[in-house]
Amino acid sequence: MASVMSMKLILLFTAPAALLIVNRPSLTVTFEVASSQWLSAVGAPLISRFHVLEDVTCPGGTTEVAASWLTQNTQAVSFSVDGQPLPAAAGFPTSGTGNIAVPCDGNDHKVTLTATGTGPAAASSRSVNTTVSTSPVTPTTPTPTVTSTTR
Repeated sequence: MASVMSMKLILLFTAPAALLIVNRPSLTVTFEVASSQWLSAVGAPLISRFHVLEDVTCPGGTTEVAASWLTQNTQAVSFSVDGQPLPAAAGFPTSGTGNIAVPCDGNDHKVTLTATGTGPAAASSRSVNTTVSTSPVTPTTPTPTVTSTTR
């Protein structure tokens, strides 16, 4: 039967100096790596989260699209659709939820959130795909559930 020896055991007998542990100062090399990731300046507005409903079916005209956002270091937020700003009177909070008016014409639309404060503004965009429905959208009312109990 052939015996099996590990590499460490072989080195122990043939080159014991190879197994010595030596503590020396380590050399640290630092280099810059180009990246698309970046941090905002301290105190500058930051958009942490921005969501919109991506696909909307609507009867045409203009439709309201649900959105939610979370910002930091922000004094005000504004929205634009396809580069056209929404009225400032909309009064959106710096973080929260709201409805954004988007044309319902069967096209994709770019909704942009801009956060302003001290320092450079931050902006984030999302795409909303609108589909014009061929039949009128009728609201449905929930059917009440009747529960009876007998004693």
